[in-house]
Amino acid sequence: MTFTEAETAGQRRIRLSVALLMLAAFATSGCEIVGGIKRRPLAEGGSGGSAAGMTAGTGGSAGTGGGAGTGGSIGGTGGRQTRIGTSCPTLGDLDCDGQMVRQTLVCGTGYLWNASSNCPLGQLCDSSPGDTHGTCLPVLPECAGHAAQDPVCIGGERRACGPDLVNSTLIEPCQNPTGECARCKPVALASSQTGARNVVIDGTNAYWAISTLGGPVFRTPLDGSGSATMVGSLGGRGGLTPIALDAGHVYGFGYLSITGAGGATLQSMPVALPVEGGDAVPLDTSGTNYENSLGILTAGGGNVYWAPTTTYMGGAVLKVPATGGASMLLASNQGSIQAITSNANSVYWTTASGAVTKVDQNGEGMTILASGQQTPRGIAVAENDVYWTNGGGTVMTIPVGGGSTAMLASGPGSGGSIGIAVDVKTVYWADATAGKIMRIARTGGIPVTVAAASSPGGLAVDETHLYWANSGDNTIMKIAK
Repeated sequence: MTFTEAETAGQRRIRLSVALLMLAAFATSGCEIVGGIKRRPLAEGGSGGSAAGMTAGTGGSAGTGGGAGTGGSIGGTGGRQTRIGTSCPTLGDLDCDGQMVRQTLVCGTGYLWNASSNCPLGQLCDSSPGDTHGTCLPVLPECAGHAAQDPVCIGGERRACGPDLVNSTLIEPCQNPTGECARCKPVALASSQTGARNVVIDGTNAYWAISTLGGPVFRTPLDGSGSATMVGSLGGRGGLTPIALDAGHVYGFGYLSITGAGGATLQSMPVALPVEGGDAVPLDTSGTNYENSLGILTAGGGNVYWAPTTTYMGGAVLKVPATGGASMLLASNQGSIQAITSNANSVYWTTASGAVTKVDQNGEGMTILASGQQTPRGIAVAENDVYWTNGGGTVMTIPVGGGSTAMLASGPGSGGSIGIAVDVKTVYWADATAGKIMRIARTGGIPVTVAAASSPGGLAVDETHLYWANSGDNTIMKIAK
């Protein structure tokens, strides 16, 4: 700003005051990005609601700016102008009090919009043209936490979330799992793998055992660049029992002849099979008859943790060195053990009686973390939490140190699972009953279908993909996360 010598000091003060007022007005009129939409903030607008419309905003006067209040979030009622009391075209018409809100409207007396109903938590008013316009609909699980027009995978297709996240529009039908569709469409890494029950991975390959007598183990590159090749044989019943992977070996169950008071018997025993080829080696060298026909196991930290499926010691959890030796009893009288996992400190398992239990790796400090569960199936542990699926149709979690259980998911799509996996943000599970792979955020939310599946079993997850075995169509599958 420049001043002329002809101006008086008073004129200069007036010009400066006007300029400062204009600058202040400009500074408060900037646009912000809210819910993926550029909007001008309101004067004294209230805060918005939660991303899935679960919590209403705290209110605030509309001001003179128009548009959404700060936060611009879904379901918020504060800080926006309402259409209630404005004119409407036809008596009985339905509409919404804006986009991404819970308030529905009806055209009433005097041809004015009247408040009709407030959508239940988790639902929003559908403002898109169509049969459901102006009614309450649940937020699409895939669109929860997204902005309008965000691309998501729904039913194996790429779709764009609608303006209220309660519907979507097709972007690409995804006939093939290529390009952007790779996130929406699963890829078969191998086929004709009879009765494969679970899959384990390292940084390069996926491994699984098939149910043919002798227990052959196969592997294939994770990137899909090669075909399935046989690693070797467990000498047991293969895919009928789970396998584990650690330190360059696949661990499973093979048959071993044990001589006891009643003579020689053939029982199933944990064995180690080198991934680079060679013979499977029995791990337990004690000669103990565990009365075992099949079993479950997990591996990590130089040990294999396993449980016979018979009632040896009333239901036992054992530890054997991954290089072989005598098994150590960690727990007894556990009944029928359904699933087992471990971390750097403890071993965790579920029982048919409805208990989720842990013990440290020396067999001390056994703790029942949860009881009264409905036939808990798969189990996983990550950082500070334990996760499991219930046959009754729930996905549950509890801190590793104990405390209150929390239900992450319930209802269809969360029961009948023997497979569960966890990464830094998400819990995944395989629902054999519903025929689908599911996921939910570790912090909770709405369950999302990842992919359709055919009698899926155990899962594995890395930084980029999710892997599973379909015993229904004998395939090994992966899909981008």
